[in-house]
Amino acid sequence: MKDEFFLNISIEQYKIIHDVFKTIDDKVKNIMGIIIAIFPIIVGIGYYLLSIFSLWSFIFFGISLLSLFMSTVIGYFAYMPIKIDLINPKALYDEYYQENLDDTKETIAVTIGSFVENMSKNCVNKSDKLKYMLFFLLGSNICLLITFIFLFLKI
Repeated sequence: MKDEFFLNISIEQYKIIHDVFKTIDDKVKNIMGIIIAIFPIIVGIGYYLLSIFSLWSFIFFGISLLSLFMSTVIGYFAYMPIKIDLINPKALYDEYYQENLDDTKETIAVTIGSFVENMSKNCVNKSDKLKYMLFFLLGSNICLLITFIFLFLKI
């Protein structure tokens, strides 16, 4: 009874953490799509800045471009595939067929629990990268806004 309870908890937590991984990956993918869409626009602004050279607007544009590049690099590492552990049913069958069912359930629950712990650590790491990616994207947008202000004021 207790073995089945822990097995069910382990399986449910595995499903939850798997869904969290998918959600974070989808968010990173969407943000990378936004960056790819705005990158040509920002490069076009840089081309325009070269013709109307203003030191401050050029500096903030450079910071904006660098921040956008950092966001892209961090997004690349956040989207990089991470090893997700799975149980091999054939190996499990071969190893535990002769064992008591309760012992087998306990072993599987502990194994899935260790998978969930490892995936949880990776999920926190991935979500931290997403947070830094958004931070750099916001910094890029703020610097781009300051660039437009300097161009408008012709400083």
